[in-house]
Amino acid sequence: MKILYICHRFPFPPDFGSKVRAFHTIKHLGLNHEVTVAAPVRSSKEAHAGKALESHCHRVLTETISPVAAISRMVAGAPTPRPASMAYFDSPRLRRRIQEEIARTGFDLIFVHCSSVAPYVENMAGVPMVLDFVDMDSQKWLDYARFHGFPRSWVYKLEGLKLQRAEAKLARNFDFCTCATQAEVDTLEGFSTGTPADWFANGV
Repeated sequence: MKILYICHRFPFPPDFGSKVRAFHTIKHLGLNHEVTVAAPVRSSKEAHAGKALESHCHRVLTETISPVAAISRMVAGAPTPRPASMAYFDSPRLRRRIQEEIARTGFDLIFVHCSSVAPYVENMAGVPMVLDFVDMDSQKWLDYARFHGFPRSWVYKLEGLKLQRAEAKLARNFDFCTCATQAEVDTLEGFSTGTPADWFANGV
């Protein structure tokens, strides 16, 4: 199969948390399939360090996200329903390259790692799509809200509520969803989206 794998952090080197999960998923899929990886980077140094990923997949698409532009998008999105994390990881240039690659390649499957980059393809039709939420980020921010005082608690709660709405909408637009634990799947199923879901653990 030809698989497009989109992730929010460049998955090489696999030196922490979600990068480990993404890298080993890519490596596993690449054993029997043609995998194209699309991910933003935050510096030329990060892009250079990630060059070795090319030995584990068919093709790599990346664009640099400027911290200034990312923060500007977050601020602009504050009065809107758009979660700050999705605004941060949005790259118009990477979005355009992904759309061009989809049109050119004709992928058999799109696999998205983390809800923050799911908007790149959420309205795609005609291709089976899997969304690996990993963690349900909404619950993380709502937990932060409970353990911090005002005004942080208000900011964290607002982001958590925005993410809840976004996560439920995204789940409905994907064909299958995965998480890192059964507890995360339980949270996802609580949204009553009707989309099948399961979990697989982090690690090698």
